[in-house]
Amino acid sequence: MLDQPEVVGRVFHVESEHSAMGACIGVSMEGARSFTATSSNGALYMAENIVSAGLYRLPIVMQIVNRTLGPEWNIWTEQGDSLMFRDWGWMQVYCENNQELIYKLEVEEIKDVYMAHIHIGPSDKQGPIAVWLYPLNNQDNAQRCIEGEFNGTLAEGTIKQEDIKEGITFNELIEAMRNGNAYVNVHTKKFMPGEIRGQVHPKI
Repeated sequence: MLDQPEVVGRVFHVESEHSAMGACIGVSMEGARSFTATSSNGALYMAENIVSAGLYRLPIVMQIVNRTLGPEWNIWTEQGDSLMFRDWGWMQVYCENNQELIYKLEVEEIKDVYMAHIHIGPSDKQGPIAVWLYPLNNQDNAQRCIEGEFNGTLAEGTIKQEDIKEGITFNELIEAMRNGNAYVNVHTKKFMPGEIRGQVHPKI
């Protein structure tokens, strides 16, 4: 499926996680591929059908975004929501880290932009460059300037370990962002040290 630019399929809109796994079971029994995703209490809600899928040995793929089990709403991370299915006939694979970060940098009414980066550092200090956003991770093109006023998307894409400056790991960058210890700096001809600067805040 990943080798093809387009995947022919169908999305089922159901009313609950229980029904989502039920739909996957039916599709899989007919010989088609099926996928669903859940997290935390949603996984508990579909638990009955997760057991059934395991007993039937159906090749269903399910993504669980690990989140704490608890009353009402909780955003903390742990693996209890997937580990409770450890012995229920499912093969489980865990990612070591987030693997990649999706970003989009938008600016308004700024003139003569020539660089933009993510830096590691608190709001009251300057820190080292962690990731090049514009131009894309290429210091040799640092003098490439967008002449005149610019409004819109300056840079967007994904950040992986190979895009991060040597000496900083992907997990360290994520941790810095979570702790408010990373910022974006946009440089212009007039203000070469940086015209726009703002701390990165997690979007929850």
